Amino acid sequence: MDHWDEEYDVVIIGSGIAGSSAALAAAAEGLSALVLEKADKAGGGTTYSYGGLWIGANHLQEEAGIADTREDTAAYMRHLGGGYEVPEQQDIYIDQAPIALKYFSDLGIPFQLVKGLPDHYHGHAPGSLPEGRMIETALISGDDLGQWKDKVLISPELPMGVRFEEAIAWGGIGNSRNYDQRLMSERRERDLRGFGAGLAANFIKALLDRGTPIYLSTPARSLICEGSRVVGVVAERDGKDYRIAGRRGVVLAGGGYEANADLINRFEDVTGWESMFPDTLTGDPLLMANDIGAGTHVIRRHMALFLGFPMPPSEIGGKGFLRLAGIQELSKPHTLVVNQNGMRFADESYFQSMLDALRDFDVWEHKYKNSPCYLIFDSNFTMKYSFGGFEVGQIPDWVTSAESLEGLAEKLQINGKNLVETVNRLNQFAANSVDEDFQRGENPWAQYYTGDLTSLNPNLGAVGEGPFYGIELKPSGLSSAGLMTSPHAEVLTARKNRIPGLYAVGNCSAFTDYGAGYQAGYSLARAITFSKQAIDHIVQGVVE
Repeated sequence: MDHWDEEYDVVIIGSGIAGSSAALAAAAEGLSALVLEKADKAGGGTTYSYGGLWIGANHLQEEAGIADTREDTAAYMRHLGGGYEVPEQQDIYIDQAPIALKYFSDLGIPFQLVKGLPDHYHGHAPGSLPEGRMIETALISGDDLGQWKDKVLISPELPMGVRFEEAIAWGGIGNSRNYDQRLMSERRERDLRGFGAGLAANFIKALLDRGTPIYLSTPARSLICEGSRVVGVVAERDGKDYRIAGRRGVVLAGGGYEANADLINRFEDVTGWESMFPDTLTGDPLLMANDIGAGTHVIRRHMALFLGFPMPPSEIGGKGFLRLAGIQELSKPHTLVVNQNGMRFADESYFQSMLDALRDFDVWEHKYKNSPCYLIFDSNFTMKYSFGGFEVGQIPDWVTSAESLEGLAEKLQINGKNLVETVNRLNQFAANSVDEDFQRGENPWAQYYTGDLTSLNPNLGAVGEGPFYGIELKPSGLSSAGLMTSPHAEVLTARKNRIPGLYAVGNCSAFTDYGAGYQAGYSLARAITFSKQAIDHIVQGVVE
């Protein structure tokens, strides 16, 4: 008989949305649950996200009178999957996501519909809708967390006191100069949290209200097995090994490996990667499961890839982070992105249009054609928009600048003649509000989610007023590889045999339910969907 330091029905590794929703479902079903969190604050990578959940044919749509069907949802998701989806996994997402949403709504999570935000491929993909499938949670005050107010992560990048729908109505997610500044000031004073930080806080509050323990600074180190069955976890607590039993199951929900350089080099097909998540996301769940024979599935052509630039720490001893310029600066007028040859290569306002271009490999030069690449902008941009979250008009000294495009090109070591020609061509397009090369500004989602809705073309504007600025961009994204799982979120071996007692949900599980394509809100919605699947399976309770 093993000696256990503590025993629970379910042990959950990770306190982001995948882990917290699994723990909440477990508690609601009468199971004792423990959440182990590696970091010194809860919330995980969820807190660095925009916090939206994409769910078709949901009850909030129906209540709002927005028509949607299972068939249209499936048609849209099959289109985005590109053949890389596993149909039975995708069917679970399509059928069970609306059920999971209603389930957690009934448990007190204040979900609400985001109106006015179209699907990524609205107007192009079959089954797409102009609104109704994006869900967010209501704002929550840090004060509602009580003693946990300072124990839940907050994004270093995103404004906290704003909702999707408000940001769209005020001119776009990144158009903060048009926000209601008085209202935002009041919300900051009340520590109101939205986007991913608000989503995480709402779930963690629900756990705290139910008395579910969350152990911070307690990394899981290995899984404990009896025969083929996983029965517990070895975690490090106060510098010592701590053996915790999961009588009914162990749920891996600790995110991907975005901050693990070795795994990035092993599985991702771009160079220069920098993590857009907290540095604790190093793939521990994947590695622990691999240690006992779990299989790994890689989604090729994975489209959850973004461009950003590193932000230095704002204070001595602080941490820097990667700002996702692809849904901030790149989508605004008066910007462009060029390669080292000084040429544009994609629609800057729509991050998915840049993916294949970033992977375009020159077989003769043996390097990527469009990596490295650079964000270029001018004083028209600085007078209207925030760069890096700084005050409008404020450009930090670590951004390269010059009075002329030629001078900027020389400093950045890119082709100056081509850059000037590229900018001149862009400016001709801006004069007519039509990008003839890459159709920038024509995608409805890019217009509403990231553009300046006060402009004739929300994503396109001339770049012609010095001084000029430039900064190298780095690729980032979600992990392309994850654990193989069944429709019940059970972890599988490479031969697709079940590992009894072990489940994987969230970004540590392979994205077989949506395949290569990406839609904002997929990863968080799949997290709550398969977390509920895992707990449902545990509750059904066949113990091998």
